[in-house]
Amino acid sequence: MFLVGTGAGALQLECATDVSATTVRGSSERVTLAGVRKMQVAPRSLRTVPVSWDARTPTELGSLLDLVEGVWGPGPFRFVTDLAAVTSVLLPREANLMPGFFTSSAAVEGGPVVLADGSLSPRSLLITDGIAYMGTPATLPVLPGSRVTVSTYAQGSGVLQLAAYAADKTRGSNLTASVAPEVPMAPVSATWSVPDDIHWITPGVSGFARVARPAVSFTDGPVGWSPGEGIVGVLTGMDRSALRAEPQQGRQHLSGSASIVELGSR
Repeated sequence: MFLVGTGAGALQLECATDVSATTVRGSSERVTLAGVRKMQVAPRSLRTVPVSWDARTPTELGSLLDLVEGVWGPGPFRFVTDLAAVTSVLLPREANLMPGFFTSSAAVEGGPVVLADGSLSPRSLLITDGIAYMGTPATLPVLPGSRVTVSTYAQGSGVLQLAAYAADKTRGSNLTASVAPEVPMAPVSATWSVPDDIHWITPGVSGFARVARPAVSFTDGPVGWSPGEGIVGVLTGMDRSALRAEPQQGRQHLSGSASIVELGSR
């Protein structure tokens, strides 16, 4: 089971996404006449995640088939895989606070910082004014009624935010929680139940002096930081076959597979 953001809100697909993924980082290598090896490496890696199902009826697979056939449009779409839901649904560049993936009017880059557990975060944000959101507003799909946990390493007290949007991306009220770390740059977190009319969320922070390593999971509590397992891409390469047919009952059960192919250039 995994989620995909569509023009009508969050769509739940009754399939399993594999915990493994193929990761490719493009590179170009050449050796000069002087014997010097040079290599140009792409700024980021791109993933391909297998999707599979077993003993499903065509009706149960209807939404998946619609997605593959382009009924929801050409995409790309925001996917929340099984692994992402229990680690971090943020995109890797959102989870790592890369430029262009947070609200620049509310925060500035803070550089590397040592966290309370002694580990080193390569990037951090200094919160200046207002709410610093991670990612593009209203692009992260969520199931109404589900549980969502937002966490980050923080210095000083502040407020964890969750901007909420209806299926048509009409803005609702923010879910908020005031928190403070036990010591500087220790983790803080908050968990909410998603209102029944909400299909999209955007995490944010305000009031802290500094934050690093944000995470969002669909769990009932914090699970620790993850580099981000969210994917923007398309579903392609479907291979399906009849597992068994029951013509007298008008039923057919299918098994098959497809792939979520990540798109993007940065």
